[in-house]
Amino acid sequence: MIRDVLGDGSQPLTTIVPAGMFYNEQSGADFATSAANGVSRYSKYDLERARKLFKAGMAATGQTQLTLTVIGADTDSAKATLQYLQRSLAALSQPQATVTVKVVPLSLTDRLARLRTGNFDLALTAWSADYPDPATFLNLFTTGNSNNHAGWSNTKYDQLVNAAQTTDAGNVTHRWHDLLAADQLLTRSVATIPLYQVGQARVRNPQLHARYNNPNGLVNWATAYYQGQ
Repeated sequence: MIRDVLGDGSQPLTTIVPAGMFYNEQSGADFATSAANGVSRYSKYDLERARKLFKAGMAATGQTQLTLTVIGADTDSAKATLQYLQRSLAALSQPQATVTVKVVPLSLTDRLARLRTGNFDLALTAWSADYPDPATFLNLFTTGNSNNHAGWSNTKYDQLVNAAQTTDAGNVTHRWHDLLAADQLLTRSVATIPLYQVGQARVRNPQLHARYNNPNGLVNWATAYYQGQ
């Protein structure tokens, strides 16, 4: 999908927290790399296993046919991704367990309305970090959060995210483990299915100096200057 559909420098994502954004102050480890340990199989593409699980699930419910609707934005990139997901999900079909996938590109207003009312089976969404910290992503899935459109709820998860921002906020080690445990619990529960983190291709004039890219995707121009020959 990233190579053939997006082609923009994006990269695969194992958990909801992107790489290159948050690091362990003591070891220097990338949070995304540490979080992926032990849970990467929940995000890894495995069609053979998926087909087995799908067939078993359909048999357990006494059904043989499933219809899924996937909503997303109406941008060119989102439409291409929706079509890719449509083909990928349709590949689950097999004798006695078939799936029909419908994709619905929507304007921002219509998409937000569908999300807020829970009128969807699957939704293709994205989130940009407000600040370079895992909490800006993990907060989204706490019970009652206005962006938790699927209504997923887990008491242990809420406790971990809350501790990272209250009782353990001043303890670097404890906070790291709180956030790590929350991210891995979210992934194991498949409350969300991470696909990729957005990348951007940029051309920079080598005579432009002291311009810095922040880990949440913003560009700091405050100290930038041009030094020509």
